[in-house]
Amino acid sequence: MKIGIVTIHHAKYSYGAVLQAIAMCRICQRWSDYVEIINYENKYEQKDIKLLNSSFLKKISVFTNYITRHILFGAWKNPYRNKKNLDNIYKCVTKEKFYCISQMKRLNYDILICGSDQIWNPQIMNGVDPVFFLDFGNAKRRVAYAASMGSYILKASDKIEFSKYLSNFSSISVREEHAKNQLQKLTNKKISINVDPTLLLSSLEWDKELNIENDSILDKQKYILTFFVWNGFSTYQKDVNKYAKALDLPIWNVQSHSYKAKGVDKVIQAPTVNRFVQLLKNATLVITNSFHGVAFSINYNKPFVPIINAMNPARVMGLLRELDIENGIGIAPDRVFNYINYSKVNVHLDVMRKDSIIWLENAIKGNFS
Repeated sequence: MKIGIVTIHHAKYSYGAVLQAIAMCRICQRWSDYVEIINYENKYEQKDIKLLNSSFLKKISVFTNYITRHILFGAWKNPYRNKKNLDNIYKCVTKEKFYCISQMKRLNYDILICGSDQIWNPQIMNGVDPVFFLDFGNAKRRVAYAASMGSYILKASDKIEFSKYLSNFSSISVREEHAKNQLQKLTNKKISINVDPTLLLSSLEWDKELNIENDSILDKQKYILTFFVWNGFSTYQKDVNKYAKALDLPIWNVQSHSYKAKGVDKVIQAPTVNRFVQLLKNATLVITNSFHGVAFSINYNKPFVPIINAMNPARVMGLLRELDIENGIGIAPDRVFNYINYSKVNVHLDVMRKDSIIWLENAIKGNFS
């Protein structure tokens, strides 16, 4: 059985995108010896600077910030700007590259899968991208697994396109209730909710996949690991420092560049995916606004403080509510180590994981009526 996956796999600055692509491949390899990531890139998503519909002053600000981070503070050193480094992690990316849907018409697979991550977010893709709705090639079945729109709210024109492309699928699942509530109205096909691919693998499976072993030096360290998307550390400095001061712990910040913001004790510049997960696994406390930062904190049973990203709140909020741990938002420092009952959370997560794996297997094998 030949399986082709389209997802965001060449994300230069997104650990979450890379990790979910790894997980999607490994899970599908349980049922097939022939699994490929179809090497398609949405040109707009791949841009370092996305300024569509931005004001002139906004463009100047973003461009100046980009030059500062990349030239002065070495963001260009990020190892994943070289896409071959990412492909070597996946070990299943097609050699042929695709940049538009017309190049993909003759592709042949038994199963085509799109997902996960924000492949259905028009804001990220500069519109509705038909490739991520599998509107190409030949396949017996087309499956959407845990596709995400982020916090995007569909416009009238989007609804017309989504309604058309959803008809392509034999099985559909999304990652958030936010997406299901909007999309179920546009199709007669049942839309399920499944966990992000990164949660399909247990922490032990991630250790094995990423070759994470005990680090005698890191194991002795106590630190708060911070990791923020969309906005940098300075945006959340006041919140983070509250925990650092109360707990008397240093702040280690994961970032793409070398600039050391006020309040940061140690800059972790562009670590590899393996090192990123290891740093999170060993942290005393994690503070993050990243969906995948939250997901991996939960998977590794770490104490963490979720900070809601005002630009994209639905993803993190949906996961926290599903596991009944949204009370961690703004939690007091003296409660941060005991507000999560991981015995309860793990039971719930295990059910979600198993249900999602069963759903995906049935979708691939065509067991849904």
